[in-house]
Amino acid sequence: MSSVTRCAFAIFALCLLVLAPPVRAADTPAPVIQRFHDALIVMMKKGPQLGFQGRVKYIGPIADQTFDYKDMTQRAVGPSWSSLNPKDQARLVAAFRKFSIYTYAHQFRSYDGEQFKLVGEPQTGKLGGVLVRTELLPNGDDPVQLNYVLHQSPNWKIYDIYLAGAISEVARRRDDFSSILREKGVEGMVTALEEKSAQLEAEDKTMRAQN
Repeated sequence: MSSVTRCAFAIFALCLLVLAPPVRAADTPAPVIQRFHDALIVMMKKGPQLGFQGRVKYIGPIADQTFDYKDMTQRAVGPSWSSLNPKDQARLVAAFRKFSIYTYAHQFRSYDGEQFKLVGEPQTGKLGGVLVRTELLPNGDDPVQLNYVLHQSPNWKIYDIYLAGAISEVARRRDDFSSILREKGVEGMVTALEEKSAQLEAEDKTMRAQN
């Protein structure tokens, strides 16, 4: 997918959600996002004491309650997903889940007064997703938009994130996944994700040693 196509896809999907009516209060997925953000704050505050693997163990179960990793992996893989056998699908989901959790453990490793803020009301889309808009408020810096798209399966779970308001995380991953799967197959994709996870842990250890 080209950068132009990816951008158009992200804007189109976001518009379908934003222009739709608000979700009824009883059906809102906002508490799922609030619970996850609260957990990230706790993890950041305890980050140095927990260490990298401690943060992984802390955020992992909460992430499993928050993200639909199978759906995210399927969307990132694209049409070729249906041609994969169940074992290979499960391997990809497991590797993607690990990489996602390692990413959170790496990026949210310490606390410097950051806060999260829910923005407006959740918006339901014509395609079934519900958009929850939020902001990450760094201490003394500009807000960062983090917008989540969720569905019920059967509980509310995230299946995409729009960084800076319009950059689809799943669409961005699709570029990486499609090229690696095409060239190296499932084994190559799993290996690539495992290597990315290991790199995040190594970088974290290096930064901790320097502090």
